[in-house]
Amino acid sequence: MTYTVKTLPLADLHPDPDNVRIHNRRNIDTIKHSLEQFGQYRKMIIRKSDKLIVIGNGMYQAMKELGWTEAECRIADLTEEQTRMMSILDNRAGDTSVFKNSLAEMLKDFDPALRELCGFTEEEVAGLLAGINETMTRSGYIPASAADECQTVKFVMGKFSFEVSREAYDAWISGIARETMEDFILDILGVPADENC
Repeated sequence: MTYTVKTLPLADLHPDPDNVRIHNRRNIDTIKHSLEQFGQYRKMIIRKSDKLIVIGNGMYQAMKELGWTEAECRIADLTEEQTRMMSILDNRAGDTSVFKNSLAEMLKDFDPALRELCGFTEEEVAGLLAGINETMTRSGYIPASAADECQTVKFVMGKFSFEVSREAYDAWISGIARETMEDFILDILGVPADENC
């Protein structure tokens, strides 16, 4: 699959009315803070045929609220099925990750206002500092010890599936290899996996 990278006017882009993720006020405010502090470090994924936002709907809303007029985008020629799969995969991937215990150590020295800007409530930080190690995901509780034992992470979307090493997944989640993983997802969507995977 090929894609092009362009800076596009926000006015030309169309939010996905079927986006599976609900971006509440807290989420949009966290994205806005990130954009204000660090700029746009992650490109939106746009469907070529109609400029639909496949990945980046929350970012789009945050940018509009900040008064931004354009965004860096990766444009791909996606089918409807690929569009849905990519959107679901991107939204689900973060839900299946686990924060390391070191998160509490990082957050404890932050001013409470900075903790909130990072997206954590005082209750969540208190729980982390008290040693309650929940994933803080919408998908449920996974002890860190169980997550640390996983050597690979498997993604399954309908008839498509693929695995990546835990190291590559952790790098992706931490943002180190985000662009590389997006390339991988774009490439993998067009390749049917073995039915036995």
